[in-house]
Amino acid sequence: MPEKYTDKVSDKYREELMRLYNSTKNERYAVSEDKLKPPDPFAAAGVSPKFPPPDESTFSKPPEKEAPLPETVPDTGGTEGYLQAEITTGGSFPVKSAVVTVTELVDGRLIIRKILFSDQNGRTETASLSAEVPEGSPYKPYNIKVTAEGYYASDDITVPIFPDIKSVQPVDLIPLPEGTQ
Repeated sequence: MPEKYTDKVSDKYREELMRLYNSTKNERYAVSEDKLKPPDPFAAAGVSPKFPPPDESTFSKPPEKEAPLPETVPDTGGTEGYLQAEITTGGSFPVKSAVVTVTELVDGRLIIRKILFSDQNGRTETASLSAEVPEGSPYKPYNIKVTAEGYYASDDITVPIFPDIKSVQPVDLIPLPEGTQ
């Protein structure tokens, strides 16, 4: 490289360093207002947004007085009951993505009635089940089997389902030893 070119680059580099050294901290890290704004996706696409004016009927008005809370379980005249499972390990740590199979024994055969999955809190959705009780019993029995990856399965838990009542069945799963499937 020619010596003059190197000197010009060195001079510019030295000037820039001196300018930065002599500037205040706020000047060094100043950001223009334009760079703080998020990019406009419409401008990038070359179009301008055309939003209609808001329709006042879409906004709900606050209630004048507090409305009564809805019943959590509807009255079905004694023909339906409800089941929710809460799957944990150690009694308090929720197990998510557990599979809960709800079965019923009919004429000596096991019939699958519902398959439920636990959420991140270890709870399944509330399932509606027939609660037509057999004669001489106050409830209709269902069996549940709970399986989850990394845990021993929990088999044949008998759950009583009462008419018009939500049964919450806690299930405590035991983790498999490390290295086993």
